[in-house]
Amino acid sequence: MLSVKKIIILLSVFTLLSCVSKQEINIDSEGSGSCTVGIELSSFYTEYIKDLSDAAGSSGDEIPLFDREMIIKSFESYSDAELTDVKICRNNSLKIEFKFNSTDEILKEGSGNPVLDFKHKGNIRVLSFNLNAENYIYLDRMFGFSENPVLSALTPQCENPYTDAEYLDMVDFVFSDYDEAGNAVSSVENAVVEITVNTSGKIIKAGKGEVTGKKAVFRIPLIRFLTLSEPVSFSLEYEG
Repeated sequence: MLSVKKIIILLSVFTLLSCVSKQEINIDSEGSGSCTVGIELSSFYTEYIKDLSDAAGSSGDEIPLFDREMIIKSFESYSDAELTDVKICRNNSLKIEFKFNSTDEILKEGSGNPVLDFKHKGNIRVLSFNLNAENYIYLDRMFGFSENPVLSALTPQCENPYTDAEYLDMVDFVFSDYDEAGNAVSSVENAVVEITVNTSGKIIKAGKGEVTGKKAVFRIPLIRFLTLSEPVSFSLEYEG
């Protein structure tokens, strides 16, 4: 079974493939809280997946892009987090809500996770996210993206990263038969991943984010995740 930490990482992977992605995290003074994740995949991508599934001898309808049962079982196996809602619409839209008892349990300090890091400095908590061409292999090994014919070309090429222009050219080529309206390139080029963190304590600093009161909002162009030609990183310091 996947831990909640791995589910968070898995959701970040779906973010790589989505054109709409919003995540909201609420953390109270005791370190417990809740998280809502909304992801929507473009129709040209879902049609592409179905065709590849059919070519492999399986019906695309029988291989959902979002596996509801896997998500539910994963949360059942982890006692410190409770899944409160899962919604999958038309096989290309996912919304998950869950609550957790402690950020310490979900993001344990010194866990060896190179992408997510959580530290205490007295009464100050520091949450950091850093994804780059070097540590992306952590995700690849966990989920076997490079072995998946669907994902291998669409996810970051770490040994020889795409430039933005090269990735958009690839999108135009791969999805040309599935994108009659010609929206694929502009959808990827203009898409933004939005991550909102609400805390009960004062936010001291939000690296690469905007702070309004006790809320920090990070907006990151999707193409940054897709190419990793430069690191995707942000951090948050708050009183906890």
